[in-house]
Amino acid sequence: MVLSLPTAARAAVEYAITIDSAGNPITPHRALHVTVDGPRRRVEIRTPEKNPVAFDVFIADLDRRPGFTGVNTDLKTWWYPASPSVSVDAMIASKLGIVEGFPLRTIVASSRAYAGGMPQHEEVTANVSDYRTARSEPRLFEIPKGCVEQKTVIAGPGALSHY
Repeated sequence: MVLSLPTAARAAVEYAITIDSAGNPITPHRALHVTVDGPRRRVEIRTPEKNPVAFDVFIADLDRRPGFTGVNTDLKTWWYPASPSVSVDAMIASKLGIVEGFPLRTIVASSRAYAGGMPQHEEVTANVSDYRTARSEPRLFEIPKGCVEQKTVIAGPGALSHY
């Protein structure tokens, strides 16, 4: 999933994003609420229960470090990737840098194939709505008290590793 957020805002803003993904049966639809206050970001995933997610909130302070911290508010856990995909983010940012203004709709088409597997194609459409000035509170951009770090476990045939 690619999520384009404005690089800076003069005042705190909030908006909704709906993401529809053709070619992804696991998460065909997502609803997000985004708050941006300068370099700080908060993304709340408001997806129906039939599409559960590992993290329901993502927070970032881009002045402190790149990438987002994932928070699971029900399990009271958080996770920050050891090496966020800075190279992918930089590539996307360089392309978005030529777009003037704030895109209200983005469409990203991608394809991938694993060795010996069929190619997989996905087209993701993200629509922004309800863009408005917001009141910002510092707690929105902090890991909630009582949450503990939980490293992501990735399992595959004959492999188990912590991300």
